[in-house]
Amino acid sequence: MLNQLPQPYAPAIIKLLKGVIYSDDPHWDCLQTNLTPIQEYLAKIGIELHNFESDGFAYIKQPREIEIDNKKVILPRLTVSRQLTQEQTIFGVLLRQELLTFESGEDTGKLVINIEKIRELLTPYLPKYENDEEKFRKEVDNLVNHAINKLGFLKKITGQEGLYEVCRIIKAKIDVETLEILKPKLEQYAHTTPIS
Repeated sequence: MLNQLPQPYAPAIIKLLKGVIYSDDPHWDCLQTNLTPIQEYLAKIGIELHNFESDGFAYIKQPREIEIDNKKVILPRLTVSRQLTQEQTIFGVLLRQELLTFESGEDTGKLVINIEKIRELLTPYLPKYENDEEKFRKEVDNLVNHAINKLGFLKKITGQEGLYEVCRIIKAKIDVETLEILKPKLEQYAHTTPIS
């Protein structure tokens, strides 16, 4: 049995393996201080570290395959990738657009939106609930919970019911180029047929 002490940056690596690290996380400073050894460790097991210090978040990404001894090797997945529903995709694009608009303006800090604003954004894209307010609100709540617990696009504001921070990790998942491709489809969906 190896008698080797853990590295001081071990907590930061473990936190990265669990999900996104934000600048308000207690392990953020450890990550920034030990960025090179953490990157080197992760690279040894085929994982890439994406660090956005100015935006205040970092996450890991696992390539589908890597090259070992001049051979392509498909890695076992750390997490299971799940296809998003049409509504979940639409909600993600709407949140990304809101963040882009916020960052393009004069406001600084974090983008916080309330549940009423979220319902307003989603109303054109959930026409099947037009005559059933209760089902509409339930569907919106489901989308919000998925964005919080599965995607990490939203974060509840502690002590403030119905207020949510739009997390900047969404910028890494939906970049501006992808947003520009999806926006016309989104507008078309709102007025005619679903996104194909």
